[in-house]
Amino acid sequence: MLRRAAASLSRRAAPPARAAYASLADGWAQAAPNLDPPNVATDFMTEMKAPEGTGIPAKLTLNFYLPHGVEFDAAEVDSVTVPAESGDMGVLPGHMPSVARLRPGVLTVNTTDSDVKKYFVSSGYVMVHPTSVTDVTAMEAVPLEQIDADAAKKGLEDAKAALASASDDLAKAEAQVGVEVFTAMAAASN
Repeated sequence: MLRRAAASLSRRAAPPARAAYASLADGWAQAAPNLDPPNVATDFMTEMKAPEGTGIPAKLTLNFYLPHGVEFDAAEVDSVTVPAESGDMGVLPGHMPSVARLRPGVLTVNTTDSDVKKYFVSSGYVMVHPTSVTDVTAMEAVPLEQIDADAAKKGLEDAKAALASASDDLAKAEAQVGVEVFTAMAAASN
């Protein structure tokens, strides 16, 4: 059954984007034969594949980037748990490739069975590659032990007051972001 499906897929016409680009390139060659056709995004993409026959590695390679620095750069870790918008997502070696947006919450890095590092992240993205490499980019990240629970609760109260007294859409949106971040921060610090 799989062989029939694969054969059926290989007989199908090129995907619409590829066919549309071929049409564009043909038209370009007729209109401007002395100019190369324009590049498109797929010209710059490389296919990331794990080398065949290598199996699943024992460790996950983690890159954890912030605008002002790097927390982990090609570090070998056991696992990472990220606060994705769709829910907490655990990443182990061999994880399915995916991209997720981060919500305010706790990012947990298990470097070994006994060494666990936790960070509070405000927002960002996680990209899991098929090569057991995970890239985390966060706007802000703070080691969890550096969060002051009382300051987080005070920030939440202030953000709720700002939301209640907001007079325009921009002020409401800014206050709502504050409520979401301080709610997650207060929960993480307990």
